[in-house]
Amino acid sequence: MVFEYESLDGHHAYKKRRNYKGPYAPYKLVDPYYHYFNYDETTCTYWQPIEPERWLDTDKK
Repeated sequence: MVFEYESLDGHHAYKKRRNYKGPYAPYKLVDPYYHYFNYDETTCTYWQPIEPERWLDTDKK
C-alpha cells in the first residue's frame, strides 16, 4: 500500500500525530487506519523524485 506525502517530513509529522499523544489523543477514536494496521510492523521507504523532466507525460494525446 502506498501513502503519499509531500515529503519525508510530512510522513514524520503524521507519525507524530499517529502516536496519539497530547492534543492528538482523541484522534485515535476516529483514525480509520488504527484498527487495521499493525504499526509495529509498518515501515517507511521514501523515494525522492529525481529527474522528473524525464518522466513520461501521460497527459499528451
